[in-house]
Amino acid sequence: MGFKQNLERLLPIGDVEKIVLTSRKEIVGEIPNAEGKRGSLQVYLNLLNFQSGEVTPEMANSGIELFAEYSDEARGNPSSHPNIQRLFAIQRGTPLYADIVYSGS
Repeated sequence: MGFKQNLERLLPIGDVEKIVLTSRKEIVGEIPNAEGKRGSLQVYLNLLNFQSGEVTPEMANSGIELFAEYSDEARGNPSSHPNIQRLFAIQRGTPLYADIVYSGS
């Protein structure tokens, strides 16, 4: 199944403005609710462990599957998809945490 079909199976973004990604010590990236980023936002939003905010290796595996054909592209061109590269890093043991920012908060 392709990326667009996978997105159709996920919960919608709703009123999420962005997701802030941290190493717990510093911000390492953001995924805004913006054109060209909404698919990544939706994948990460659906992966998050709302108890701890941690994106676990198991979640990273699921995310890589959801990104489908883009994951293959990211393997061949590491600079092409930074949000997928973060999932590869989690698989290799780099912890990542996320804070969800809602519109109006």
